[in-house]
Amino acid sequence: MIKSHALRRRRRLPITASTLLAAAVLLAGLAGCTHLSEAPSHAASISGEWVLDPASSDDFDALLRQAVDAQDKKMRKRLRPVSVGDHEVPPLGLLPPEDPAIIHDRLAEQLRPGDTLRLTWLEGTLQISANGEPARSFYPGSTASRIDVAGTGRIRSGWNGDRFELQTKYEGGDLRVQSFSVDASGRLIVTLQVKSEAVNKLDVTSRYQRAP
Repeated sequence: MIKSHALRRRRRLPITASTLLAAAVLLAGLAGCTHLSEAPSHAASISGEWVLDPASSDDFDALLRQAVDAQDKKMRKRLRPVSVGDHEVPPLGLLPPEDPAIIHDRLAEQLRPGDTLRLTWLEGTLQISANGEPARSFYPGSTASRIDVAGTGRIRSGWNGDRFELQTKYEGGDLRVQSFSVDASGRLIVTLQVKSEAVNKLDVTSRYQRAP
């Protein structure tokens, strides 16, 4: 009986704010990254040489500009001075936002879809090369470190169903997810999802035809 009462008392313990915060962080992490497998759900022929089809792809620059401008407006609202008596006081601890054009150009250089792609399987790794640049290797089911202009990140690579996916989480909190799959018509579908302070959220889909 004593043990039974102890169990009931533990169940009545209140849920604290810290508990709710920890749960929210955990759920956010789970929503941002899905589990990746070492093998696809079925045979997926993503290897080959591919050429971008601009007519059937999203307008990368338009979507990026829209995302950057929307985030810039949001940041500037936070920087509006606060009226204190007869004076206006700027918010403390917030730096003026960076020029949207500079942010656009920097992110465009990092994220712009390649005009050509080469995907090659070699000894269990996927070699990805864009625009003839040196290939990078990704081993399904593995995690690797990455340092680039966005900072230090961890890349998880593997299969999400029939899509090969790269999930990059940066120390600053930015998240980038890129996936490669082939649709029923034989086109390569490359999706890019970005969540960051600079753009809040960006989703771009690019479609490729096999090179002749």
